[in-house]
Amino acid sequence: MLNEGTSTLQQTAPPPAIGPDVVVRGRYVVVEQLDHGRFGSVYRATDTQGNGRSVALLMVPPEAVRAEAVLEAFMRELARVQALRHPNIVKVLDFVRDGDLHAVVMEYVDGESLRAIVDSLRPERLWERDAVALVRAIGDALVYAHARGVVHGDVRLENVIVTAQHEVKVLFTSACLASSAPFAVEPRDDVRGLACIVYELLAGEPPFMPQTANGWQAKPKRLKNLTRRQWSVLRAVLIGHDDRMYSVSEFLDVLGAVGAGATEERGPG
Repeated sequence: MLNEGTSTLQQTAPPPAIGPDVVVRGRYVVVEQLDHGRFGSVYRATDTQGNGRSVALLMVPPEAVRAEAVLEAFMRELARVQALRHPNIVKVLDFVRDGDLHAVVMEYVDGESLRAIVDSLRPERLWERDAVALVRAIGDALVYAHARGVVHGDVRLENVIVTAQHEVKVLFTSACLASSAPFAVEPRDDVRGLACIVYELLAGEPPFMPQTANGWQAKPKRLKNLTRRQWSVLRAVLIGHDDRMYSVSEFLDVLGAVGAGATEERGPG
């Protein structure tokens, strides 16, 4: 069983860090490092061939592109993610190679990770209506992606960005690395990831907290602001004691947080 400290994807060694003013592929001028996650570093860069717009560059771990078979699988998944066009999904624009550097080019979203927001509020937590709106937006993105055969595989607060205008954007780049996972990821993995987000937003703490240096608490604490049915489903998904394959829509429907439906973004993209 996975806990909050694990991922369905295998953690990989990050590529070497790069500094400001480095030019990638003769086009993208690095401005600053935005984040350093388990799958590599993300930088803000200026696209000199795109009217000076800002983009985000995810430096791909070397092992994700070293073997030809792994690279082919990575590129297949990347193409599927790049085809996603949804208002709650960060757009993937391109994949570039420059010597030993390999980068996924994404739209730049000026905001904070949901992890940073939640941590900054402790010991307080989000208003319940705000938590429901966030879950609805993340869920809509997942419903849309699943309908197109894309499983995220690493649904966590760290992979959700919220802007000052309250826009919610889910990073799907980890789906490109699903081919390097030690086992196949499935939609149920995303349902469980979403369940962990629901729990932490409502409880103010992750469902599985470290008890000792070598262990985790086996059961999440009961959430009193959920009905018996809601808690039963949430708990079953979290601890994996329910063999039913809940879809994201079914899961959100039980929680009463289902949105208007997964809608495709209109216009050129």
